[in-house]
Amino acid sequence: TSAVWASGSNEMIVPDWAGYCRFRSVFAEVIDTRYHTLEWLDRELLEGRVQFWRGDEAALITEFKPYPTGAIDIHVVIAAGDMAEIV
Repeated sequence: TSAVWASGSNEMIVPDWAGYCRFRSVFAEVIDTRYHTLEWLDRELLEGRVQFWRGDEAALITEFKPYPTGAIDIHVVIAAGDMAEIV
């Protein structure tokens, strides 16, 4: 598993790869391949460009989009699993 360094610190952030792998097949079922591939999603997570969030029965991948004003938009790239848990 890859890790990324937290910005401005000496702390490493390791993605929850085992948790991601648990939901990877579900992501594969819902991914819109017009925009992304599952391999792209794997790489983005391992390189620290997206964030993985999970619950018991659902998971999602987000990315942060910073704006010049300092505002940050959190964009959900993909979500899968129990819709009630997601919402």
